[in-house]
Formats: sequence, C-alpha cells, structure tokens
Amino acid sequence: MEPSAFYPVDLHVHTPASKCFRGETNDEGYLGIIGEYVEKDVKIICITDHNTVSGYDHLMVIKNKYESILDSLNTLDKDSPDMSIHIQSIRERYGIFNKIIILPGIEIELKPGVHFLVIFNPETYSSDVAKQLLCDIGFLEEMQGREDLNDVPNFDPLDFYQKIKDYDCLVVAAHVDSNKGIYNATTGVYRAAIFKSPILNECNIRVLKRQQRLKVSLGLKKNISAINH
Repeated sequence: MEPSAFYPVDLHVHTPASKCFRGETNDEGYLGIIGEYVEKDVKIICITDHNTVSGYDHLMVIKNKYESILDSLNTLDKDSPDMSIHIQSIRERYGIFNKIIILPGIEIELKPGVHFLVIFNPETYSSDVAKQLLCDIGFLEEMQGREDLNDVPNFDPLDFYQKIKDYDCLVVAAHVDSNKGIYNATTGVYRAAIFKSPILNECNIRVLKRQQRLKVSLGLKKNISAINH
C-alpha cells in the first residue's frame, strides 16, 4: 500500500467471540465478516472482541487451515475437472485473507465500566501474552467475551496505563462520548489525567460535531476520530 494514500479502516470489529455478536457463530460467520469488509474495499480491520482475543485467534486458525488444505491439494492431480473446481473454491475462500490486513486486538472493560481498545502489533503478537494480560487485570475465562459486567475487575484506566505501557500495542479510548466512554463516565482532574496520558494514543467519538469541543475543553492535541459503533 502507498504510504501517502488514504485507506478505509475499521479498528473496532466484533466476531462471534463476543457474546453480543448477532449472526452465524461457525467458521462461515467468521469468513462472512471478513468477506463483507473486502466487498466494501476496507483495507485494514482490527478484531476487538469484548475482553478476549479468541476471535482473532480463531480467524488465524481458519486461515492456517485453508493454507494447509491448499498445500495438500497442490500435490494432487489438477487435471481432474472436479479437483480443479475444488481447488479453485478453496483458493477463493482463502483469498479474502490476502485482500485485507487483520490486526489483533481487544475491547477491554475497566472500572467504572469504561471501554478501551488495545491494538497489538501483529508482528510481535502472542496469544499467550494477551491472555496473560487479561488474566492479570482480572478477567477470568468465564468473563471473557462478555460486556456490561457486573463484576468489572478492580482496574481503572490509570492502573491499566501502568500495566500496558510495556506492551507493543496502541491504546484507544472507545466511544468516549457514550455511557461506556471515559468522557461521560469520569469527571474533573481524574478525567483529564486519563485523556492526557501519553499512553493513550487516540480517542473515538460517536458524534463528529463533539470533536472540537472535546479537544478544546480537555486541551487535547491527540487525534479524536469519529466512529459508527
């Protein structure tokens, strides 16, 4: 991709690994998500399921499965019409992974119920490390994939910043102007400290006209982008 060009991206994507997901929960459901973004010519997405990385991990399992199938089929007789059609079908299904960049991430819920996106570097991403991060914060296995938790771990954004600062990732405050966002759910000096921390790379808002007001009222220099989630 050209570095100076504009590319459509969506860094806040849910899969069947999120309990709130509506749609097929099998492999077809996962492939359907990627296929929809490819059809829309979106170039980059980040899988940010609620308090889990299992959605991204499962997508990579699907990708690797089709790579293995293709490797096996390529050793067979391609002169057979049926086999040729079958190989082409597999190539088309696997081909969507070559048309889009898929980043690993999490939408994480912190005290007092506010949401952040963690976007990991795909070159250094480790599922085990990400799962350990969730465990360290307090997300037991049965809590992962859920949102609106009654038992949110006793980890607030400032605690989280201290924990995440040594990870190879970006931190984004999700939908800050919603009831799960840090603008509406926090106040005063505490809110300003959350927004102004150098650990926070970007903020997302739902209503674009609030963008400038937030920047002025909080004295922010960092990017605030509008989203449709």
